[in-house]
Amino acid sequence: MYRDRYVFIGGALIYALGMIMFSSMSTFWGFSAAIIVFTLAELMSAGPQQAFVARLAPQEMRGQYFAAASLRFTLGRTIAPLSIPLTGWLGFKWTFALLALLAVIAAVIYNMMFNRLKETSGVVHE
Repeated sequence: MYRDRYVFIGGALIYALGMIMFSSMSTFWGFSAAIIVFTLAELMSAGPQQAFVARLAPQEMRGQYFAAASLRFTLGRTIAPLSIPLTGWLGFKWTFALLALLAVIAAVIYNMMFNRLKETSGVVHE
């Protein structure tokens, strides 16, 4: 089994790759490849995130932990509509580059989170 750290960070980086692919494709097959990469990133992050939260959360606080974990999707749904006017202001490629940058920042935050988790618990979560 892959360690959680690498699944989370890898998923975020694959999201970034998918965003860059979306901005540079102009054919049906190119967009199909970008969708496949983006879907892979989604599969890498959604299920393992739920399993990670279930392992990490104390039984009596599991609902609160799952609610906090779902903020990632809530934030994404909040930011997504902004990409439409951003495309008009910045252009198609720059908008997707900005979204890819956000995914890379997420990978950095995941790395910081796992470093902190390791420091506070002394256990490497796998």
